[in-house]
Amino acid sequence: MSGFLKERWRAIGLLWAVWFYFLIYAQFGLLHLMEASLDGPQLKWVLGSMALSGVAGALFAAYAFREAWGNRMIFVSFLVAGLTAILATVCQTMPAFTLVAALTGLSLGVLTVAVVGYLPWACPFSHIGLTAGLATGLAYWFCNLPPVFDASPRVHCWMAGLAGILALGFLPGIRGTGTWGSWQAIQSRVRGWGSLLPWTVLAFLVLIWSDSAAFADIQQTSGLKSASWGGSAQLLGFGVIHCLAAMAAGEWMDRYAPRLLYLGSFACLFLGYLLIGRHGLGVIGGALYVAGVSAYSTALVSFAALERDPLRIARGTGWVFAIAGWLGSAMGIGMVDDLGRVPILFWLLAFAALGLAIFVPLARKGVKQS
Repeated sequence: MSGFLKERWRAIGLLWAVWFYFLIYAQFGLLHLMEASLDGPQLKWVLGSMALSGVAGALFAAYAFREAWGNRMIFVSFLVAGLTAILATVCQTMPAFTLVAALTGLSLGVLTVAVVGYLPWACPFSHIGLTAGLATGLAYWFCNLPPVFDASPRVHCWMAGLAGILALGFLPGIRGTGTWGSWQAIQSRVRGWGSLLPWTVLAFLVLIWSDSAAFADIQQTSGLKSASWGGSAQLLGFGVIHCLAAMAAGEWMDRYAPRLLYLGSFACLFLGYLLIGRHGLGVIGGALYVAGVSAYSTALVSFAALERDPLRIARGTGWVFAIAGWLGSAMGIGMVDDLGRVPILFWLLAFAALGLAIFVPLARKGVKQS
C-alpha cells in the first residue's frame, strides 16, 4: 500500500480536492447562502447560470485539453475556484451570486475534465479505478465528519476555497512524463469511443438525475433527513460506507466492465430512497443510498481513463460531465422543486433508460463496453 500511495498521492490529492470542493461548496455552502438571500425565481436563474457555465467549461476543456496545457488548466481552474468560493461569503445580491455561480460552474467544468484527462501523467495506469475510488471515498468521508457537515454555509465556502488553493501543491511534481509510453504506442492500442459514448452519457444521465432528485427531496423533507442524516453517529457511519463503497467500485472498475456497477448503483439509489421514508428503516435506506452514490461517483471519474488515450479521455469526460453531470443535476433538482417528490413512474422510466444504455451497445456486434 505504501508503494501504491507513493506513486499516486498527487493524483489522489487532486481528485479529492475536486470532489470535496464540489460536495461541500457547490452542493451545500453556496447553495445554502443563495437560498438564504434569493427568492425562488432568482435562485433558479442563478443555478441555471451555474449549470450553463459548467457545460461550457466542460466542453471547452474537452476540446482544448492538451498534455502541455493540462497542468496550467488545472492550476488556473483551482485558483479561480478557490477564490470564487471565498468571494461567495460576502455576496448578498442576485448579480453578485450570478457572477459567483458562473465562475463556479466554469472553473468546476474545466477542472473535472482536465484533472481526469491529466491522470495518465499523474500516476501509473494500473489500478486507476482504485485510485479514483480512494480519492472519491475520502472526499465523501471528510464531508460527513460532523464538524464539517454541521458547519455554517460560510464556513463551507471557506473550506472549499482553502481546498482549491491548497490543491495547487499537488501539481509541481506532475510534468507530463508520458507514463503510458510513446504517443504512437498509445494510438496503436486505444479503443475508440465510436458509438459507445452516447450510451455512456445516457447511463450517467440516469444515475445523476436520479441521485440529484433523491438528494434534493431528502434534504428538503425534514422527516426524510432526520431518518437518515439525523445525528453524528449516522454521519460517521455513512462516511465509512461512502469510503468502502467507493474503493470497492474502484476495484470493480479495474477488473470488470462497468455495466453491472451502473445497475448496482441505480438499485442502491432506488431502494435507499424508498427505505429512507419507511418507519424504522431510514438508516438502512441511507446506507444503501450513500453506497450507490459513491459507486457511481467512482465510475464517473474512472470510466474514461480506461480508454487509455489522454485526448479521448478528455473528450469523453467532457461530454459526460457536460450533459449528464451539469444538465442531469439541474433536471433532477428542478423536478423535485416542481413536483415536490420523486415519482415512482420516474424511477421506472429511469430504469428502462439505463437498461437501454447498458444493453443496446452489447447487442451490437463488435462494440465492447469500456
